[in-house]
Amino acid sequence: MSTIALPRTVRSTFPLLRDPALLVPLVGAGVLIYLAVLPLFMLLLGSFQVEVAPREFITSLKNYKEAYASQHTYSTFVNSLIFAGGASLLAFALGTILAWLVERTNTPLRVIFVPVAVVPLILPGVLEAIAWIFLLSPKFGYINVALTNLFGLQSPPFNV
Repeated sequence: MSTIALPRTVRSTFPLLRDPALLVPLVGAGVLIYLAVLPLFMLLLGSFQVEVAPREFITSLKNYKEAYASQHTYSTFVNSLIFAGGASLLAFALGTILAWLVERTNTPLRVIFVPVAVVPLILPGVLEAIAWIFLLSPKFGYINVALTNLFGLQSPPFNV
């Protein structure tokens, strides 16, 4: 029996680089870290820096103290809670009424309510914002123009 020496294959020191199926997620993760995580880290790091002289910074919690000790912060927070609570209550009430009408009564055109209820889930937020601008813009909003012409108002009633 004879033995033959087989040539030794060159092995990569990084076994993940040999398989392209593993290389794509690694590159994707690297791009994600570079474009999302790194800027967020720099933002967090910069929030602790206070400029004491041009191009001279110290680490401090002064920025957080100024932001959270301000009365404006708390009034904004309370306004946000009121808005979110009111919107939630209104949505809950309308949703409950529509669900009861569709499921428990023989409302005419009830087959239309189910597809229409899904529309807010399908529409992107940007499209909704553009729609509100077209409706309530002070210069060309359809509702503002109609109300201004109908009632002879000096200025539009809504400003988005």
